[in-house]
Amino acid sequence: MARAGAEATPPVPPPAPLRPFLSFRRLSGRALERARRVLDDDEGFRQRVRDAVGPEDVGEAGWLLLDRPDGWQERLAELLDGAVRQADEVGAAEQVGRLSRELARVTEERDDAVAVARKELDDGARSRKELDEERTARQALEGELDALREQLAQARQERADAVRDLKALEARAAARLDELKRAHADLAAARREVEALQGGDDASDTALPLPDTQVPTAAPGGGGPSDGAGVSASDVDRAVLARLVGRAAQAAALLSSALAEAAELVEPPAAEPVPDLPTGEPGDPGDPGDAAARAATARAAAPMARRQPVALPVGAFDDTPEAALHLLRHPGMTLAVDGYNVSLAGWPTLALSAQRRRLVDALEVLAARTGCAAVVVFDGADVGAGLPGESRPRGVQVRFTAPDVEADDELLALLDALPAERPVTLASSDRRVVDGARRRGANVVSATQLLAVLDH
Repeated sequence: MARAGAEATPPVPPPAPLRPFLSFRRLSGRALERARRVLDDDEGFRQRVRDAVGPEDVGEAGWLLLDRPDGWQERLAELLDGAVRQADEVGAAEQVGRLSRELARVTEERDDAVAVARKELDDGARSRKELDEERTARQALEGELDALREQLAQARQERADAVRDLKALEARAAARLDELKRAHADLAAARREVEALQGGDDASDTALPLPDTQVPTAAPGGGGPSDGAGVSASDVDRAVLARLVGRAAQAAALLSSALAEAAELVEPPAAEPVPDLPTGEPGDPGDPGDAAARAATARAAAPMARRQPVALPVGAFDDTPEAALHLLRHPGMTLAVDGYNVSLAGWPTLALSAQRRRLVDALEVLAARTGCAAVVVFDGADVGAGLPGESRPRGVQVRFTAPDVEADDELLALLDALPAERPVTLASSDRRVVDGARRRGANVVSATQLLAVLDH
């Protein structure tokens, strides 16, 4: 209204307090407060405004402020109170909504935190359980380690005792060997004396034959020959010779006893009795017989005899196919094969019968190529009905053990039965039979080495 009056013709001057705000498009709180004071102070201006508008234009509270009927202030206060309450309710609703949203967010965060805490608790419990299990396993391992340490200490002590006993036996054997040498020297000296005496007797008989070889003895009174019997020179020589031979025999017996004790200390345990092993034709492992008895008889007859392994060329590695081929080409070599140990390593997908045929065929070619004598031993528990315990197909001896005898024992008994001067190469990767073969002086090649040689 103030701006319209200023623009009217003739212009109506606006109230002075409102002039600074006539060009404003939006009024600030300060301008509104000044406009309310103008309505209170300028009755004419308030009447102009009231005449220009109606209640529908300014609302009930605005019309009460312009018209000002009786009781308008009380009614305006009521309207103001209602507006305040309504504003408070709206603000409260907004606050409730905001708080509800904040509560939902906090609740979600709490649920997430609870889930994380539960997961961490589960992880911690699982970690504690794993730690307890690891501690238990570690304690068990420490116990086993202590037991192994005790066993190692005991083994070292036993080894030291065995070495000490062996050295004592060696010293005893050396002493008795010295006695035997001295006895041999005495025996040689006695033989030379006998030969000298025999040479002297022959010369006397030739120069002056005597009717009697007795030497007369003087009588106690100093007269002629006595009636007592004389002692011949040959009887004296025989007594000396008998004494020397007795000493030599005693020394030999002492030496034999010492050597027997040393052999018992270093000799490997005897293999269990096995079925007959062959020992016969040249180049073959032999004909049927009691292998254990023959091995025991051979050891008793020659306690010092022991097979010596064939040496490899300088620079050759013992785990190569070339080393295995060198051994098999050695003159007089016997190849003893742990049948299923080799065939299962080479052809594990084939049936056992097919494995046997393939291995025997390959050994036949290898024996013809290298000149070795091949013996292959299979566990008899897997032999079908009607198969013989031993066969010689195409120059390769094939043996099957009794159902209650392992091929390992059969192979070790074979090594014991073969002559010590015959070189033997065992083909197996079984630790027990490999160690037993090495103790018996045999060369050893692995199943992998033999298969590589068979494939050439």
